[in-house]
Amino acid sequence: MAVLKSKNIILRPYSTKDAQDLYENFNDIKIIQFMTGVKYPFTLNRAKKWIKRCQKTARKKPIKEIIFVIEKNKKFVGSISLKNIEKHKAEIGYWVGRLYWNQGIMTEAIKTVVDFSFKKLKLDRLYAYVFLKNKNSVTVLIKNKFKKEGLLRKHRIKDGEFVDMYLYARIK
Repeated sequence: MAVLKSKNIILRPYSTKDAQDLYENFNDIKIIQFMTGVKYPFTLNRAKKWIKRCQKTARKKPIKEIIFVIEKNKKFVGSISLKNIEKHKAEIGYWVGRLYWNQGIMTEAIKTVVDFSFKKLKLDRLYAYVFLKNKNSVTVLIKNKFKKEGLLRKHRIKDGEFVDMYLYARIK
């Protein structure tokens, strides 16, 4: 899998050494409140399984998902992924640890993944689903030239409840 570098961050594959950082971040309710695939509380054992799944996914052909750790100053700060990769499009998902909020890290990570997606993967469309209350996520998408395409009612299930989501996309 590719390692991507930008001015302030490195995007790299998950390593087994990331388990503790993943565990600590996913036990912060503020981090996972807008994630549908993570249940609270999160265990270290689940973090290890998560990383093994990420590593296994990275080896599959054809590539359907690419998952990066976001690293800044040699510290694990979050993650960004492309999933449901199809002929011309993919879904982008991301999160960053609370200690690293409002530092421009996610804006830079999204820009890096957008460039990689359009130039290297030759995709023409990236899209993201965003919880209505997740204003920070909307902000970083807009900074990266994503446009709101609509409101998806009862689109996902979070903690046993249907949630509405916005759909944002960027076209090459």
